[in-house]
Amino acid sequence: MFVSSSRKKTSKSSGDEWIGGRFRLHWYVRDGETPYRPEVVIWIDQESSILGLDVLKPQESEDRLADLLERCIVHPAVGLPRQPSSIRVATQAVADTLRPRFPSMRIRVSPTHELSALAHRMEQGLNGDPRREESYLEGGWIPAPVVAGFFEAAAHFGTVAPWTIVPGYGSLRLDIPTWKREGLFLSVMGQMGQELGLALFDDYETYDRLVRSTRSTRPTRLPGRMFGFAFMAASQLPGTMRREAMRHGWKVLDAQHYPHIMFVEGDLSRKPLTKDDMTLLSAATETVSLFFDQHPQWPSRPTRERFVLQDGVETILTAPYA
Repeated sequence: MFVSSSRKKTSKSSGDEWIGGRFRLHWYVRDGETPYRPEVVIWIDQESSILGLDVLKPQESEDRLADLLERCIVHPAVGLPRQPSSIRVATQAVADTLRPRFPSMRIRVSPTHELSALAHRMEQGLNGDPRREESYLEGGWIPAPVVAGFFEAAAHFGTVAPWTIVPGYGSLRLDIPTWKREGLFLSVMGQMGQELGLALFDDYETYDRLVRSTRSTRPTRLPGRMFGFAFMAASQLPGTMRREAMRHGWKVLDAQHYPHIMFVEGDLSRKPLTKDDMTLLSAATETVSLFFDQHPQWPSRPTRERFVLQDGVETILTAPYA
């Protein structure tokens, strides 16, 4: 019979199977400048009762699932101390991390649908209204002057109205030597008169993967990030964003052109912005506006322009993307 390294005695095998695994939540927490999505390690029984759960930072040791199993055997959250007749995990890689710690325990590799269902319920209970907490200032993590700079860039963008210049098939490449960023893919939105704005992708591959995903019913994971903004009326903004904009008096083209920011990670979950993200979006937006100030018509041949923005950041825009 297995006895944990804590040397405490457990009852004989309970005769049931425990299911364990690790998954990442879709909401973010902040610990320092960069927000991250916490990971959960968990063990449940066949009734989906939680025997033990830990919340971790990304990339914490794979041994944490084994550590938790050991604790659950000795101090389960439900029931008396006991060991299961077998445990089930989703992948062979996970099983391989457990086997050295529990050599006599039967370990099955099979889908863990119970954990997927539990993760979904946890998300539903924790997220609530996904628009409720949208904020330009991100709870104080982005300084108001940085947001003011973005609003000025967006107002300039609205004045230039590049969606009246860039054709539906048009694409732009942005390089920012100052920040050592190359090959950002920009897409101007609004050629059909709806969703006026700008989308920024980490690279062309991310954009291409997203386009392909619209033709497939299979879950898609993007290799990079996508973020940008779309104009909307002040009355349509999420409440926190509207109150922030009104309180600070940030510059807008008019009441119908408030920039609503969108930012998603590779798995299409919404990520909080950071100061650096907002600064990058501002630089991209202003660069596009400056380019079409100089080129009021879509270039008939590949064109590249170099700019130095007010804060000294050097940017290069190429139309079309190349």
